[in-house]
Amino acid sequence: MRWGSEKGRMLITPEIKAARKQWNWLTASRKRLNLIWGGASSSKSVTVGQHIVVNRFLPLRDIGILIVRKTRPAVKASCWEFITRMLEDMGLDKQVKTNKSDLRIGFEPNRSFMLFDGLDNIAKKKSIVGINYIWVEELAGLSTDTRITLDEWRLLDTICRNTPADGAVNQLYGTFNPVDPVGNRWLELLTKRGDTARMGLLHCTHGDNPFLDPEARNTIIALAEEDPEYGKIYNEGVWGIPLLVIYDNWDTVASMPEEFDTRIWGLDFGYSASEAALVEIRIRGREAWIDEHIYQTKLTNPDLIDLILAKGIIDNRNDMIVADRSRPEHIKEFRNAGFNIYPSETKRDDKKTMTSVQYGIDTVRRYRLHITQRSINTINEISTYKWKPDPEGNPLSEPLKFHDHSMDAMRYALAKIERHWTAGVGFAPDAAPKQQDPDYDPIDDDDLWTES
Repeated sequence: MRWGSEKGRMLITPEIKAARKQWNWLTASRKRLNLIWGGASSSKSVTVGQHIVVNRFLPLRDIGILIVRKTRPAVKASCWEFITRMLEDMGLDKQVKTNKSDLRIGFEPNRSFMLFDGLDNIAKKKSIVGINYIWVEELAGLSTDTRITLDEWRLLDTICRNTPADGAVNQLYGTFNPVDPVGNRWLELLTKRGDTARMGLLHCTHGDNPFLDPEARNTIIALAEEDPEYGKIYNEGVWGIPLLVIYDNWDTVASMPEEFDTRIWGLDFGYSASEAALVEIRIRGREAWIDEHIYQTKLTNPDLIDLILAKGIIDNRNDMIVADRSRPEHIKEFRNAGFNIYPSETKRDDKKTMTSVQYGIDTVRRYRLHITQRSINTINEISTYKWKPDPEGNPLSEPLKFHDHSMDAMRYALAKIERHWTAGVGFAPDAAPKQQDPDYDPIDDDDLWTES
């Protein structure tokens, strides 16, 4: 093991660089229960994943590791992708046996395995055997669709009972942000209780993550001025209650419907530390199903176009994309690449009493939203998407700009289609979009719309 040259960093292997504080705490712990909690972007989950692979999965013999979230699609979209990518970066993807349908990874030289699953699925099984270590990602949540209960945590404690490796201790790891002390009362009590003979706690913030992009760090720091309660949760990493949450008209579902009236895509362009978000929306009546397809930072516009084309998820000729109209140069690039893309709404409502953002939010609130369980970032965003408060804590008429990329993408699409329905026009799917004018808006083009 070699130390990194910059403060707070450790070079574990040529491929893995870890946050020193979190890594040292994890490798030194001999306690049964290990909770790492605190603010946003504090390298909680990344370091636990690194520790499990480097210190448990690869060197120890005859051990089993269970990695869980609330639902199976959520753990597949996050922990599974992260771990398999880490093994690939280490050059071990050919040496491990991966079963994507079972979400299982085996390492034959040591007869060890990792199993990924959702608590909703585990609770249905009679038994899971051979488990020495368990990692529970996102222990705290704002809804029953995401929140881990005390009974579920106790269930996992009983599962972690395989014969320990020589000189080792079977352990559970939990990672979470301190959000909603009312809904997550049992977790809050554990953090207040502090370390015990059986349980260890590590608190960390973005200041303990030496790899964080400065732009992302500044955004978190600015939360304290924008919203004191969110500043507590995400900047300071202490318990807080999200007030003034905008949407309560949603739930989670296993999959998208096969039958629907309309399909549309919403796109929020990313840059450097900001995520690009692409969501698919299928509409039937006043119900909308949302599926997250891309949520990734550091994508240039050509990168984003290439990624969408590689995924093959959008029918360029028939599928409509609605994107942020403040980035006309990006919209033009997409049009030149053959995508059926249009700018988001700028018009106010008919009475001219709402801005386009307010109109978009009002439109989204008219639907019953069903978000796929694998859309983990969209679920995280909608759980905490809130109105910006004034100094007295009263809601202003604009949302807080934090973790809102999928929310923007969803708003762009639903507001655009609602405007067209209200105007009495409908899609002409065989039409091709104009390619050159970035300010072009199809609502005024008779060639692209037909009377409904």
